[in-house]
Order: sequence, then C-alpha cells, then structure tokens
Amino acid sequence: MTVIFDKSVLGILIESGLTISIFLLIARGYSALRKRQGIGAGDIKFLGAAAIWVGLLGMPWVILFASMSGLVFAVVASLRGGAMMPESRLAFGPHLSLGLMLTWLLRDMIHA
Repeated sequence: MTVIFDKSVLGILIESGLTISIFLLIARGYSALRKRQGIGAGDIKFLGAAAIWVGLLGMPWVILFASMSGLVFAVVASLRGGAMMPESRLAFGPHLSLGLMLTWLLRDMIHA
C-alpha cells in the first residue's frame, strides 16, 4: 500500500486536514458558481475522517464508489416514479459510507 506521508499521527492528521481543505474548497467553489450548497459540512467532516482510515490515496476510490452508488440510487428512484430533477437533493452520506467500506475492504487490491 502506497502512502504519501509517513503514517505517524502527524502524517495521518495532515492527510485528514488536506482532505477536508480540498473538499471545503470544492464546496465553496461550487457554492460561489451555482449560488447553492452542493456538499454539506457533514459530508466534508466524514471525508476527513475517512482519510484517517484509507489515507489520501484512498479518497478517490471512496468518491468513485460513492458516486456510482448515488447514481444507481438516483436511476432506481427515477424508474420507480420518483422525480429526480436537477435541483433535487440527494443525501450523500450513506453513499460515502458505502464508498469508505468498499475502499477499506478492497484496499489491498486497489492500492497495489
């Protein structure tokens, strides 16, 4: 498993802080561009905690798995009669949790 920083407490805190900073910057940029909230503060905190478990290099996998899960959820909801409009809100926390779990379970395969 490849690491960016030393896996000391300081290295882990740096990875978590960097993750929070990146997603906070993305959230603020989206909010400034679209004039509405796109990423909730709870999601950002969750991603910071997730970085402690899977590291900075695991975060793209968490986001990938969560995005795929959210997309499947939205398609199924739409097919079942739920109106999914561009302004519809989707609780992303459960999808982030699934993404973290899959990344953690598959960590030896995806970090090789």
